[in-house]
Amino acid sequence: MYEVALTKATSISGDSREAMSTSILYNLARVYEDKENLDMAKEAYDKLLTHHPEYIDGWLLNPYDMARVQQAHMLANVNQVNEVHEILKNALTMQTSNLNLHAYYTLFFTQNNQLKVAKDFNYATLKDYE
Repeated sequence: MYEVALTKATSISGDSREAMSTSILYNLARVYEDKENLDMAKEAYDKLLTHHPEYIDGWLLNPYDMARVQQAHMLANVNQVNEVHEILKNALTMQTSNLNLHAYYTLFFTQNNQLKVAKDFNYATLKDYE
């Protein structure tokens, strides 16, 4: 269903085409992820992030920031720690003042038993934003 909607959205002319395509592609990636089709989910996230590298995660910022942390979360669930680290590091480069992203990165370090790194990162964040 999302595949058909995406095809139709890309053929629309006007300002709404990009917004619709972006939203549908994100939802398609989520459906693939929920169905545990991680290869297709990763491919959809990668395609979305190619067009919108600023996409991080909607619950962290705004509607154009959804895919990056969701992709990291999906990869963390299958223990691809190095990829998750790169995704979050790059996201922080683009969104340096996003404290929710800082918190998620701290959670990532903690969940991967990198407690000293989490502590140092948290301390640096608090020092920068006190």
